[in-house]
Amino acid sequence: MLRFQDCHAGSCTFRSKASVKKATSNASTDAVQVEFESASTQTAVAVENGSQTEYISRDSSTTHPPDEVSPAVQAFLNSAGNCMLREMKHANKSSAFLEFEPEQDADDKHVSKVFTLTFDFFTHFKQPIDAKKPSARLKLECTGVSWNATGSVLAVAYGRFDHSGWCNYRSVLCLWNLFSADFNANKPTLVLETSSGLMCVAHHPTNPAVVAAGSFNGELMVWNTSLEEPLVATSGIGDYFHREPITK
Repeated sequence: MLRFQDCHAGSCTFRSKASVKKATSNASTDAVQVEFESASTQTAVAVENGSQTEYISRDSSTTHPPDEVSPAVQAFLNSAGNCMLREMKHANKSSAFLEFEPEQDADDKHVSKVFTLTFDFFTHFKQPIDAKKPSARLKLECTGVSWNATGSVLAVAYGRFDHSGWCNYRSVLCLWNLFSADFNANKPTLVLETSSGLMCVAHHPTNPAVVAAGSFNGELMVWNTSLEEPLVATSGIGDYFHREPITK
């Protein structure tokens, strides 16, 4: 049977022998001076120029193969070519534009200012508790105008162009009926409130009562001023909806 036990072996010590000191010496060096100089320059003035290519007729000696016309295009040209030529000849003989004169620069000598339309935001949006100090968020400006189909109503959108991020202030779309008996330049005929600033407005091309406006938050709103509840359609706001400013 094997047995294991601790065993203490002997030990010995010895001193290291001092090494011979090596000889040393000091030396220095200096780099050669590098000469350099600074100079400035400026880009040359750029000049834009344009040119136009002229039509080059292809003769029989050209190496490029002729353009191939598909059968469908050839069939269309055969069917519509005579009609196009006939209409072009008819247009040359037409007298519809004989007295037409292109409009020159607008002459403002006979133009005069009749009204200055204004809207008091502070009075319309004033807070019932503290109405002495107007809020900075009510400093709106005109962002778009649009005449209706009959030319009697002017729609003015209000918002701001100098902010970014999310729009958290209220705004309005004001409509003035200039031919109304109770027309007041300082009081709109109809005020349509919105939850955010408006960036553009446009009337319907044929229906004078329909007007649409786009907001900074990406909402598109449509009103019909002939109805008791003017707002007839609006786009939503959410993660899956358009949230970029509608500018036109």
